[in-house]
Amino acid sequence: MELASEYADTFALRAYDSVQLAAARTLQDMAGEEIQFACFDTRLGKSARILGMLGSA
Repeated sequence: MELASEYADTFALRAYDSVQLAAARTLQDMAGEEIQFACFDTRLGKSARILGMLGSA
């Protein structure tokens, strides 16, 4: 939840979007490789790309 809170502030995300992003980032870190991240929200997609996740918004 700390990571989600950080992302909410850093990227100006809504609460649930920041939780999704934090979960995806945690998964990416555990996998040790880039993951695909797909969403319909432009701000969330841009934030994911900034964090090194592949995908599109």
